[in-house]
Amino acid sequence: MEEKVHDCIFCRIIAGEIPAEIVYEDDTVVAFRDLYPVAPTHVLIVPRFHTETILDLAKTEDVDDTMARVMFAVSRIAKSEGIAENGFRFIANTGRDGGQTIFHTHFHLIGGAPLGEALLPPGSIKAPDDHPLSQVPSKGNDPVKPIVLPDPPGIAHL
Repeated sequence: MEEKVHDCIFCRIIAGEIPAEIVYEDDTVVAFRDLYPVAPTHVLIVPRFHTETILDLAKTEDVDDTMARVMFAVSRIAKSEGIAENGFRFIANTGRDGGQTIFHTHFHLIGGAPLGEALLPPGSIKAPDDHPLSQVPSKGNDPVKPIVLPDPPGIAHL
């Protein structure tokens, strides 16, 4: 299953039309260095077939194989980059509010420096005034209750 969208930069990199520093590839995924790294190691792991988001990828018949290949690539790249032992961050930005800027499913493998516990620097998010997150609870209010997600379809074992 390989689909190319002509105006997608990642599809064009995968097709060899745009140069990139490839660090790993197999018949399902291609991994290359991010042009704007946020850490010494910042690699993008991209499925060869085009879906816009991980939610779209989840709807495909090949999702299990694709995600297994992505995780295998993460392991291989982390070892070859020397970040497996000390740790790294593995991220999928999804949708505009999630920070996704290129709408071809992809994952960020980031490491090579202490990243800390915080996912984002304090104060780095500014929600629009009408967004629910713009209303920060005052000191002493109860914490937000965690969201309980339903089990995914099919068999899942943790």
